[in-house]
Amino acid sequence: MRLSAFDFVPFKPDPALSQPGKLGPGIPDDFSQCLPYRYGFGVNRDNPVEYDLTETFQFLDLCGQLGVKIVNPQRRLSLYNPHIQRPAAYPPSDAYQPPEDPLVGAARQINVVRQLKARAPGNVVIIGTAYSYLQEYLPHVAQYVVRHAGPIWLVWDEWSFLIRRCWPRRSQKALSRRSPFAVPSAIATTAPRNGMISGCYPLDKYYSAKPEFQKLKEVKKAVGA
Repeated sequence: MRLSAFDFVPFKPDPALSQPGKLGPGIPDDFSQCLPYRYGFGVNRDNPVEYDLTETFQFLDLCGQLGVKIVNPQRRLSLYNPHIQRPAAYPPSDAYQPPEDPLVGAARQINVVRQLKARAPGNVVIIGTAYSYLQEYLPHVAQYVVRHAGPIWLVWDEWSFLIRRCWPRRSQKALSRRSPFAVPSAIATTAPRNGMISGCYPLDKYYSAKPEFQKLKEVKKAVGA
């Protein structure tokens, strides 16, 4: 089961730092009138730009009671907070600029998964995810997490597998030399934010043959990408 383990308030581009063709860094929506914040799962109600895993721990206990065997924790929906859900070297073309180094987001997710594994019922296997930003260092970090930072049973990066079906072979090569994992950040965000079907338009011929691909390029051109 995929589980959005925690939530934040939505982020938006900082209008003071936005320029024509380039949106500013992300800032949280004003939540001062919404406290205590009860509108997200696994969110700190007093400071909703921080997570609180109390609810998530309770949900894992329920998973154990219901016989769920495997849980793959991720973060909130990437349409609203791409820098939280999918840290990337290049942000979605129509989204705000990341307000933090993507390594901070990757480390946040790794640490959350570690906490969930430490608290999960014994019959529930936790699978780590969201490693794609690490590129050629992905297999190195994954190996360390599985061996030392868990126990995490397995690391899985869904986009790397879906986009590069030779991912296991590329991982083996990356252990000895540079072998980048190219994962466009706009795969599942730019298209649906503009009312189009979600898909890997840059790399999958099924989607690049669709008329939406041209619309997507027009959207990116309009924002200066």
